Amino acid sequence: MSRTPRPALTAASAVLLAAVLALPADAAPVPDVPDVPDVPKAADAADAAGPADPAGPAGPASDPAAPAADGGEPAADAPPGELLTRLQTLHGQAERATEAYHATAEDLKDVRAETARLTGDLADTRADLATARRRAGLLARAQYRGPGLAPYLQLLVARDTESALDRKQVISRAIGNQAAVVTRLESGAKRLGALTASSRKALDRQRELTGERKRRRDRVDDRLTEVADALAELTPAKLAALDRLEVRGAEEDRRELMAPDGADGGGPDAAVDGKPGGARPEASGGTDRTRRPGTWGAAEREPSRAGRRAVSYALDQAGKPYRAGAGGPRAYDSSGLTQRAWREAGVRIPRTARGQWRELRRVPLTAMRPGDIVVYHRDASHVALYLGHGRVVEAPRTGQRVRVVPVTIRPLRGAVRPG
Repeated sequence: MSRTPRPALTAASAVLLAAVLALPADAAPVPDVPDVPDVPKAADAADAAGPADPAGPAGPASDPAAPAADGGEPAADAPPGELLTRLQTLHGQAERATEAYHATAEDLKDVRAETARLTGDLADTRADLATARRRAGLLARAQYRGPGLAPYLQLLVARDTESALDRKQVISRAIGNQAAVVTRLESGAKRLGALTASSRKALDRQRELTGERKRRRDRVDDRLTEVADALAELTPAKLAALDRLEVRGAEEDRRELMAPDGADGGGPDAAVDGKPGGARPEASGGTDRTRRPGTWGAAEREPSRAGRRAVSYALDQAGKPYRAGAGGPRAYDSSGLTQRAWREAGVRIPRTARGQWRELRRVPLTAMRPGDIVVYHRDASHVALYLGHGRVVEAPRTGQRVRVVPVTIRPLRGAVRPG
């Protein structure tokens, strides 16, 4: 049998061998991702369980946990209205700090998941690259084993009566196979390098968020300490009187809001935070901000089946204590109660008040039905579950318990509907 010219195969083999030799045995290893321990929380771990909704951490200049200028501790002998306002301010700071903490914790959870995914991709890519490298080495060694074609190629191009393949086509196919191996090696090396860089960035981000979460947890503790100190200066009788004052003003607002057309009702420009005159929506999210008095009570809407279950669960929690960061079943914060109620109804929603406002479908305040989530304050830092007839069930603040109150208990931001 005559010898077959080898220039084409020799050139392809040279490229293949160069590719094998040029590739490193492995990319620089990515440091193992440590299991970063959770920062201890003020709330009981079981009570604080639940996913946290994803809002990005705020920078120092816009930190929602930063105290307000007028947020000093109230003097026990101050007028009741002033005491109530200052307590509400202190609690608002604590609630915003808690929201920021939960948002950072959720970001950390997402980054940990991304780091784990990248680690798995790295392992798969390294295995694929090792397999391609072994194949390339076998092909290269076969071509340089000795004179003539490699044994497997000689078998392929041997002339016999059953062979229908042209020798030139077989050689061309062999060259193509070698080129494909080189391409796989090169693309695998590039992917490995990109994944290595991404994994390092994810690990750095994880460490950064771990530190940020601890700083936000410390801010929460500071704000809660301020609230506790303020409450410690007030007698139980004084606290009960403040609660009655708050609810009484909100009830007057609710009646005006629900009044029929033509009655002396509160319009959208009435008072804020339980002060006489009604509750003004701070933003509507689709709500008609020029609504007429009385449109809230014109026709109560029926809840969905899931909404009815959420309301039933939330009402069963009445009397349980408020605790910052708690998501049940022994204690709750505001978004912990709404999230847990809807989870018991079979619907998963974001953990934070801001996440619920941002991600759930918004509905007009005048179109709410039982089970909808009422969102309060311009920064959407508090939520409650709507019951109908202008009332909500909420986890109010430190020192108080889950309760049913008028929807006008705080300045309204809007409403959202899970499901």
